[in-house]
Amino acid sequence: MNQLRTCLEALLNGEFICVHRSRELFRCLGEPVFRAEVEAALQPLGRTLGALGDVSSPDVFFARYTKLDSSADVESARAMLVGIRDQVRPCVEFIQLSIHAGRSDSHLEPGDEISFSALLEAIEEQSVYKDRLRDLASFDMFNRAKSAKDNKDRLSIILKAMADAGYVIKRDGESANYIATGKMAYLHQVIGWIADYYIEGSQDEQESLVDGQTQQGMVL
Repeated sequence: MNQLRTCLEALLNGEFICVHRSRELFRCLGEPVFRAEVEAALQPLGRTLGALGDVSSPDVFFARYTKLDSSADVESARAMLVGIRDQVRPCVEFIQLSIHAGRSDSHLEPGDEISFSALLEAIEEQSVYKDRLRDLASFDMFNRAKSAKDNKDRLSIILKAMADAGYVIKRDGESANYIATGKMAYLHQVIGWIADYYIEGSQDEQESLVDGQTQQGMVL
């Protein structure tokens, strides 16, 4: 019962449950009986259990809306969309910095490790990366980095902001390295949806995003 309550509270608080962030809850959600109990508890609240990844073995679980037929759910969904909208660009800029400075050709996927020392070393060696790190502080999400005393402090603040938003988590208590969480997969989905939506969507459809309406292909 305690695990069920903990899981429901996490889901309803907007958390994305993956093996990297909540190993025990993720394990529980892998059990059909427990998952059915969660779905039954979410149903009266207008929610269901969403998942990303392979259908038989999801990478991440989260609470999604079954339908937006109440003003409270519409407002809640709108607030969530606005929050994600405001995080997309700073997160993308950080991902690009971590990929380029980290000398990687791949996207930052759940489970990928961000080496603090390697990233900082690359930033210190290349002025272009120093500039990009400094530019990140212009985003509200990372604005505390404006008062950083040096690049190390600035990078620490930015990574903590990414962790506070749920996109990364510290590898362990002693390490300065971070691991991308399952929420990173959701961010990639949002980025792809926005790209398709604004390229192909009509003006009326684009305006509906601001009004908090759900769109085909987007899992709220």
